[in-house]
Amino acid sequence: MGGDNPLDITSSIPDILDVADGLRTEGENLTNSVNSALAAINNLDVPAMFPPDHFTNEFLRTYHKQVDAGGDGAMPANTAVKHQAGQFGAGLTAIADFVTDAMLNYQRADEQGATEIKEAGGYGATSL
Repeated sequence: MGGDNPLDITSSIPDILDVADGLRTEGENLTNSVNSALAAINNLDVPAMFPPDHFTNEFLRTYHKQVDAGGDGAMPANTAVKHQAGQFGAGLTAIADFVTDAMLNYQRADEQGATEIKEAGGYGATSL
């Protein structure tokens, strides 16, 4: 962005949409990878994995300590980490959707503006 322009796109809308599509794909891939990792972790996160002794007991105090998970409230640390990890892919996908919607709205507004200028007798009006 620069100068007095509220929005200065220095690339083409199709290029930006391609980047958004790539981001969406990466978000979906991340979600799948994290879900696979979380399934493996959940299979290992059983009492038998943590036999009681001095070191394990100390570890479990921290592992199960209540922590603030933001808008999701308080939860055990191990659950909070897994919960937050599961949100990253959805966040990337949401950003991609936002960018896609913004670019399509920008393109529609630009086309509408070009049409209005042309109808008003303006010259040199072009559309993206």
